[in-house]
Amino acid sequence: MRKHILKYSLILAIFLVASCSTEKNTSTTRTYHNITARYNIFFNGNESFKKGVKRMEDAFPNDFTRILPLFLYTDKNVASSIAPDMERAIQKATKVITLHSITAKPEYKGGPQSQKQKDFYAQNEYNRYVPGNYLLMGKAYLYRHDLHIALETFKFVLAEYHYDEVRYETQVWRARTHIMLEEYNEAEDILEVLTGTVEFPDKHRSDLYATLADLYMQQEAYEQAIEPLTKALKDVKTKDQRIRYSYILAQLHQEAGDPTMASEYYRKVIKLNPSYEFSFNARINRASVFMAGSDNAKEIKEELRKMLKDDKNAEFKDQIYYAQGNVAFREGNIDEALDLYKLSSINSISNTQQKTTTCITIADIYYERQDYELADSYYDSASVYLTDEYPDYDQFMLKTRSLSLLVQNLQIIQLEDSLQMLAGLDEASRLAVIDSIIARLQLEEQRAREEEARAMQDQQYNRMALNQSQRTGYTADQSGGWYFYNQAAKSFGQPEFRMKWGNRKLEDNWRRSNKREISFEAEVGEEGVDSTGVLAEKQKVLSNKSREFYLQDVPLNDSMMQISNARIMDALFNVGTIYRNDLGDIPRSVDAYTDLLDRYPGNDYTLSSYYNLYFIYNEENNMQLANVYKQSIIREFPESQPAQLLTNPNYAAELLAKENEVNYYYERTYQMYQQGNYHQVIRDVDTALVRYTDDPNVPKFQLLKVLAIGKTEDILVFTQALDSLAGSTTDQQVSDMAGMILAYILNTDQEVKTETQKIEAEEIYSPDTSGIFFYGLFVNNRVDINQLKFEFINLNLDNFPNNTFDIVDETLDEGEIAIYVKQFPDMADASEYVELVRRNLTISSTLQGVNYRTFIISEGNAETLLSDKVPDKYWLFFRKHYSNGEGN
Repeated sequence: MRKHILKYSLILAIFLVASCSTEKNTSTTRTYHNITARYNIFFNGNESFKKGVKRMEDAFPNDFTRILPLFLYTDKNVASSIAPDMERAIQKATKVITLHSITAKPEYKGGPQSQKQKDFYAQNEYNRYVPGNYLLMGKAYLYRHDLHIALETFKFVLAEYHYDEVRYETQVWRARTHIMLEEYNEAEDILEVLTGTVEFPDKHRSDLYATLADLYMQQEAYEQAIEPLTKALKDVKTKDQRIRYSYILAQLHQEAGDPTMASEYYRKVIKLNPSYEFSFNARINRASVFMAGSDNAKEIKEELRKMLKDDKNAEFKDQIYYAQGNVAFREGNIDEALDLYKLSSINSISNTQQKTTTCITIADIYYERQDYELADSYYDSASVYLTDEYPDYDQFMLKTRSLSLLVQNLQIIQLEDSLQMLAGLDEASRLAVIDSIIARLQLEEQRAREEEARAMQDQQYNRMALNQSQRTGYTADQSGGWYFYNQAAKSFGQPEFRMKWGNRKLEDNWRRSNKREISFEAEVGEEGVDSTGVLAEKQKVLSNKSREFYLQDVPLNDSMMQISNARIMDALFNVGTIYRNDLGDIPRSVDAYTDLLDRYPGNDYTLSSYYNLYFIYNEENNMQLANVYKQSIIREFPESQPAQLLTNPNYAAELLAKENEVNYYYERTYQMYQQGNYHQVIRDVDTALVRYTDDPNVPKFQLLKVLAIGKTEDILVFTQALDSLAGSTTDQQVSDMAGMILAYILNTDQEVKTETQKIEAEEIYSPDTSGIFFYGLFVNNRVDINQLKFEFINLNLDNFPNNTFDIVDETLDEGEIAIYVKQFPDMADASEYVELVRRNLTISSTLQGVNYRTFIISEGNAETLLSDKVPDKYWLFFRKHYSNGEGN
C-alpha cells in the first residue's frame, strides 16, 4: 500500500511541476510560485539583506561630537563592508523575478465582471512577491551606494506596480535615494504628497517621518527636523531605533537652543538602558545642556564626579572633564571652566575628536578675551586632526592662519625689542640679564620634567587599571627582544610618548603641530649674500642655555640695528592690518599703526598707515581724527593716489574713464587684427605702449603685436618675438600663451626648430680649441650599450696599452645616449681617435643599422650638454665649429 502512495505522490508532484509554468496563469501556478518565491529564494535574499544591515549596525562608528545620522547607510566606508551581503540579496531577488514572475493573463471565462475582477485582470504581475523583490533589490543597491541604479529600480516598481501596496514603501525609499543624491527638491515633493495621503499605511509612517527629518538634517535645517522625528519616534519599531532617534532629538533640541527639551531626551535615552557608549554620552551631554540655577544642577555635578572616579571611565576622563567645564562655563565660572577644559585636553589620549573639540573651545575663550597668542596655540593644536568635513572648515582655517600670522609678527616685535634693549646695556648688565634668563629656563624645565613624570605615572596607572578590568586572557610575548615587539615595553612607552607629544599622526615633522615648511638657513642670493644683505655664514647650533645663543642676534652695530628696525616696522604694519581686516579688533589696529608712526617717522609704511587710520576714523564717524590723517596724506604725499582720491572728487571716475579708454583702444586694435590690417596693429600697439606705459593691459598689447608680426614677417622673426615675449612679460597668462604657440611651431616646423637650436647653441656652448677633450658618440637607446662599451675597451687595449681611458654613457633627450671616451689632452688627439674608431670594423659592425653621430667635445661643453640634454643642439654646434659641416 505504501509503495502505491509513494508512486502516486511522485506522479502528482511531477504533474504539478509540469503544470506550474510561469507561462500559465491558474490558481495552481499562482499558489506554487507564490509559495516557492516567499519561503525559498526571497526568504534567503531577505535574510542576507538583514544580515548586512546588522553588520553595518555593529560596525558603524558613531561620532558623538556631531549630530548622529538617522540612517547608517549614509556612511560610504561602512557601506562598502556589507557589499557582499547586498550583492547576494540582489542575486536572490533577481532569481525570484526570473523564475517565478507571472505576467500571463489568466483565462477569461466570459460574462460580466465586477470591479474587483477588472482590477485583477488589469494587473501586470500575478506573483504577489515579485514587487517586493524589486523593492528589496532597490534597497540593496542603495545600501551598496549604487544610487542611480537604486533610483531606477524604485521608479520601475512605481510605474509597473502602481496598484500594489508596495508603492507606499517604495516612494519612501525613492525619497531617501534622492536625499542621498542631494536632490532635495525631488525628495521634498515626494514626501509632501505622502504625508498628506490619508490611506498611507500606519506601519510605514515612522519610516516616512524619519525620512522627512533626514531631509531637513541633510540641509542643516535642524529645528525643522524636530517635529517629523518626534512623530517618527512614536511608531518606531525597535529599541535600537528608539534609542538613536531619542538621542538625535536631544541633539536637535540642543542645536535649536532648547536645553530643557535636550536634557529631557538625554534622560529618556538613559532610561532606555542603552549600550554603554550611548549611556555615557547621554550623561555627558545632559550635563553640557544644563541651565545654571536649575533644580538638577547639583544632581548633574554629583553624577559627573562619580563618573570621574569610576575605573571603567579611565579612558573617558577627557569627556567628563569637558562636561564639567561646560557646567562651570554655564554657571559663569570661566576661569574654572578653562582649568577643566585643559584637564580634558591633557587626558585626551586616543580620542582625537574630543581633543579637537576641547582645543577649539579653549581657543574660542581666549579669542573672545583677545588673548590671541594663547588662542593661536590652541587653534593650532585643534587643526592637527581637523578635516575639511568639519563645519565651517574654511572659515576656521582662515581664522587660524590669520592668528598664526599675527602671533608671528607679535613675536618678531617682542624679540627685536628685547634684543635692542640688550644692545643698549653695558656688557656686564647684558650678561647679567642673559644669565637670569638661563637660570629661569633651567628652573622651568626642571619643573616641567617633574610634572611630566607625575602625569605619566598617573596615565600609566589608569591604563594598567583599565587593562586589568578588560583582560580577556590573551597574554602577549613579554620576553624582551626589540622594543616594538615587546608588548610590555610598548604598553608603558606609548603613554609616555603621548604624554609628551600627544596623539600625533605618523608623518614627517610629527613633532610640530604646525606643518609649515621651516628653513634654518638664510635665503642666499649671489655671492653668498642673504636676503637682508648680510653675508650668509653658517651658524653653529647653540644651546639655549648658553650666553652665545642670546648674544648672536643682539644688534651691536649700525647695520644690525637697521635690520632689526626694519623687521619691527614690517611686523607693526602687518599686525595693524591683521587686527583691522582679519580680526576686526579696531583699537589694537589703531595702536599698531600709531606705534609704527611714532617710533619710525617717515618709514616706508607711513602713507599706508595714514590712509588706514583715515578710513578707520571715518568709518567710526570720528571726523576730527579722520581729518588729521587726511591732511597728513595731502601735505606729505600730494602726488600719491590716496591724496588724489581725497582731494579730487572726480578722481575715481577719471581713473575709470582712463581704464575704459585703454579697453576701448585695445578692442579697436584687436578688431583691426581680425580685419587683417596687421601693419596698422603694430603701429597702434607701439602708440599704446608709449601712452599707457604702466597699464596692466600692456602685456595684452604686446601679445597682439607679436601675433601681427607672425602675419607680416617670416617664421624665424615670429618665433624670436614669441620667445622674447614669453621670457620678458610679467603677465603669466600672456607668457603661457606665447610659450604654447612657440612650442607648437618648434614641434611642427623643422626649419624653425633647427635655426632656433643653432642660436641657442651659440649662447650656451663655447668654441674651445685648447684644453681637455672627449671623444663622443650619439646613439639611440636601441643599441646594446654594454656590448658597444666592451668593443671600445678592446680598441683601447689594442692601441693604447699604457693609457687608461674612462668610457661612460649619459642619457639625453629624444631617446638618445651619449657615449664618451675620456680624456684626451687636446683637440688633435681626440680628432685622431675619431679616425681610429671609424676604421675599426668591430665597432662598425656593432653600429650596423643604428643611427649614430660621432663628435668631439671639450670638457666644459660636455658639462653643458649633460645639463641641456638636447643632442641635436650640440650636433649643430659641432658641425659648424669642428667638422666643417661633415657628418659621421
